[in-house]
Amino acid sequence: MDIYSFINSKDIAEHCRTIGHEFTPLEMAAIVCTSSFNSVNIDKTLEKRHKAYTWIIENTPDCEMPERDGVKYYHSLHDVLRTIMSAENKLGELFETQEEGTYYELNVTVEWPWVFNSWKNAFENALENKSLLSFSIIKRPFEENPHESKRIARFHNKSGEITQLRERGYLTEEDADMVHNALWCMDIDFPMPFKSGDI
Repeated sequence: MDIYSFINSKDIAEHCRTIGHEFTPLEMAAIVCTSSFNSVNIDKTLEKRHKAYTWIIENTPDCEMPERDGVKYYHSLHDVLRTIMSAENKLGELFETQEEGTYYELNVTVEWPWVFNSWKNAFENALENKSLLSFSIIKRPFEENPHESKRIARFHNKSGEITQLRERGYLTEEDADMVHNALWCMDIDFPMPFKSGDI
C-alpha cells in the first residue's frame, strides 16, 4: 500500500516518500482515515480507505490505541478498523433504504440545498452538473427541526464515488465513537521538507 498517497499535503507526501519515512500502524490508520477531507485527496474514496484498512490489518502488527484528550483507550487497532468498516457499510445500506417520513437533501458548493424524494434522484442531478468538485446528499426526517434530529450524510467526489459517510442517531454510541473519534485529531510526527534558513 502506498501510504504516502493518503497524506493531505503533496509536498510532505513526496518528502516522506523520498526519505523512505516509515509510519507506525496507528499513524497509518489515522492518515488513511483523514485523507478524504481535503481537495488534495478527493480521489481517496471510502472503498480505497477500506482497502487500506484491510491492508493494515493483514500486514501490520496489532497495537493498543492509548487514551487521549476526548478519546478513550482501545485495546486493538485492528478491531477498531474492523468496526469502522462494518459501521460505514451499515450506514451505506441505511442511507439507501427509503424510509417513510424522510427526504434527501443535495448540497453543492455555494448553492442552497436542493431537496429530492430519493437519494437516486439527488445523485443523478449532481452528476449532471459538470462544474462540481464534490457534493453531499443528506438523508433527513420530515420534522420541525430536521437539523437537530438523526441523519446520514454521504459525501461524493465529482465522479460520484463515495468519499465519506457521517451520521447522527443511526449507530450505537460505541460504534459512532469509533467512526467519528478514534482516529481523528491524532498527533503524527511528519518529517518536514524544509531546512533551517528556507524561510
